[in-house]
Amino acid sequence: MKEWSDEELQVYKRKAQESKKTGDYSWITVPPYDTRFPNVNQTPNCRQNFIDYFRCKRLYGDDYPPCNYFHRMYSLLCPKIWVGYYFIINIPIQTDRGMGGSSC
Repeated sequence: MKEWSDEELQVYKRKAQESKKTGDYSWITVPPYDTRFPNVNQTPNCRQNFIDYFRCKRLYGDDYPPCNYFHRMYSLLCPKIWVGYYFIINIPIQTDRGMGGSSC
């Protein structure tokens, strides 16, 4: 694995901070490693970023730029046909699960 120089690390940090303000994550070309999904199969990672995007939009509103990070990640990870399927089966509607509420 390539070691980052101090200059490269500073550039990455600056871009990440700017992206949080502007919502533009187009400079990310490869999804970063996510410790929740250590295996080669990235299907759960795709689905979770899709759900997180709509959860973020619901919690913070459409004008909250950091939500675009999740959109960028699921755009990179998910084949377009899966995204279409997720919309068909209404996955965004199911985002209330796991939000700390009672299941009773």
